[in-house]
Amino acid sequence: MIVCGDDFGLSEDVNRAILDLVERRRLTAVSCMITLPGCDAASVRALRAFRDRIDLGLHLLLAPPGVSGRETSVARDTDARFRSLLWASLLGRLDREAVAGSLTDQYGQFVERFGFPPDFIDGHRHVHQLPVVRDLVVEFAARLPVADQPYIRNSFMPLAKIVRQGVAFWKCWSIAGFGQTLRTRLRVAGLATNDGFGGIYDFRRWRDYPRFLSRFAHCMESGNGLLMTHPGMIEDWRRNEYESLKAFEFPGGPPVRFRRS
Repeated sequence: MIVCGDDFGLSEDVNRAILDLVERRRLTAVSCMITLPGCDAASVRALRAFRDRIDLGLHLLLAPPGVSGRETSVARDTDARFRSLLWASLLGRLDREAVAGSLTDQYGQFVERFGFPPDFIDGHRHVHQLPVVRDLVVEFAARLPVADQPYIRNSFMPLAKIVRQGVAFWKCWSIAGFGQTLRTRLRVAGLATNDGFGGIYDFRRWRDYPRFLSRFAHCMESGNGLLMTHPGMIEDWRRNEYESLKAFEFPGGPPVRFRRS
């Protein structure tokens, strides 16, 4: 199972938590908010030191339509701002040129900052799976040289698994639907993607995370299944994820990196 720490670059405490878990070999992938100040040269250098043991990915940020400041202002977004982006995508009102330009720009920043292309691409609040955005992500990745093509994260979970897991049914079901469409398009395009997904829960129930973590791990489909996590040191829910991941005994052995077939 791949264990991915999301939101590197969001804040200093998130970076510290992720780096500590990487050093402890509790994470095998890290997703980076490359446009944020927290992804500065020093932070990137600290993360790049673990290049031999983790996958490093681009955590795509998109600003809602009509919001100025581009992606640098959307990390601490509100539900209203996300809904604006969601509805624009569902109604086909996203500016394809602007989204494509943002994707290209963030990918370029990642390569410039790290010195190599990302191993994978995903999105903050799963924005890479939204209509319009997902097509552009697939098209962008497919145009890259084969050796540089990243794997793309999808959040698909079969209904039976969601029921068996017993965590945040409706949230899992809705996010999994977007992941299923993306997964299908990735397979048609011949692009790599994870086989299995977990980690979705109601953040208001953060105290239950140790129990949820056990369910996520025991219901994971395969070695290339991906567990999404959000560790941090300050916010209660992030701190609880961090402490839980430090202590958790993963069934079937330690987490692994993505394995291409």
